Amino acid sequence: MEKNFYTFLFEDTKNSDQTDYDENDVVIKATREDNTHVKYILMASGANDELYLHQVNGRVINQNVEVHKIFGSDSRGFINTETKNYPYVEDLVTVSSSFSFLDPNCQPILENRTKGYNTQVSRAGEGPMAIMIPYDFKWSKERIRIDRSYPLFGNWGRNMIEFTDWYLYPEESLVIEP
Repeated sequence: MEKNFYTFLFEDTKNSDQTDYDENDVVIKATREDNTHVKYILMASGANDELYLHQVNGRVINQNVEVHKIFGSDSRGFINTETKNYPYVEDLVTVSSSFSFLDPNCQPILENRTKGYNTQVSRAGEGPMAIMIPYDFKWSKERIRIDRSYPLFGNWGRNMIEFTDWYLYPEESLVIEP
């Protein structure tokens, strides 16, 4: 079985000129618990837009409930991106034994209904609008670019083979500890 723990980080825009690249507009962690179960933990939302998660299909975390409402918030605002102000939300989801986080059809997708598009994990050559990290991860505080909170991130963007450990070196004052 593949690595069993991933952190997914999303930006809420597709326009690279309009993003703050803090990669915290939705933060969700996923753990393969066993052959047929994945535990998802919704950690943060640093966006004001109406957001929905697809391809999770849990009882609590699913495409039918807006992300802020999953946290129990009636307003759209910053949840766990400036300080930890809401508890994390967990959901255990039954999956097929062939489920793989490496399959794009199994990775969470962020729908931004305010702006009218979806964001999925970036592929080679695409800007970092969604990133899948195979480890636990401290996400950037609100409006702190990921290349500031993780100074080696830009090196990884230029050479993904040589700079594979960029996420191990955060500027601690600029990230949220899970």
